[in-house]
Amino acid sequence: MGPPAVLNQLERTGIDIKIIEEKHSALGILNKITCIGTIINQAERTLEFINYNLMPQIEQLDILASKNELSDYKVMFILNVQSGSPIVSGKGTSAHGLIMMTGARNIVSQHDGWKQISPESIIKASPDAVVITQRGLDSYGTLEALYTHPSLSLTPAFQNKRVIVMDGMAMIGFGPRTIFSAVKIAASLDEIVK
Repeated sequence: MGPPAVLNQLERTGIDIKIIEEKHSALGILNKITCIGTIINQAERTLEFINYNLMPQIEQLDILASKNELSDYKVMFILNVQSGSPIVSGKGTSAHGLIMMTGARNIVSQHDGWKQISPESIIKASPDAVVITQRGLDSYGTLEALYTHPSLSLTPAFQNKRVIVMDGMAMIGFGPRTIFSAVKIAASLDEIVK
């Protein structure tokens, strides 16, 4: 988090600051929730929440992800589309972690961070499915308009209408909703494979 100057200013005020390590995985989410529960003196309630709400979802996700790994499914995550060019997730992004949680393969993992991708790279990557944030889709227009995108329309994902649209923060905020989003995406990929 940052910028560093703001963190320094907050520390000088005497406010108790806890920085929780971000790991883009289901275990990382559980560790974050457990840490917050401990900080607010709600460790027991936090454990109940994890056991009753999240563990069944994680177990389902593990089953779906195992199936998806066998298919070597190629996925592209689009944050938004700027001037007609998609901004996609590379290695080290929360979206990369989300894709890994579903058992799919991020086809832009040779790059670090978020990257605007060229039409040639999109076509060469040939994603089997595309995940896009609702805000990213809204900034472009409708799903029907996106299906006619000059380079995306040439990919197997778009030719077979394999585009998953979901709330961005639910997918890549890496809180409890990310686990539920990962299950939905993994289930969608599993259905596409069949």
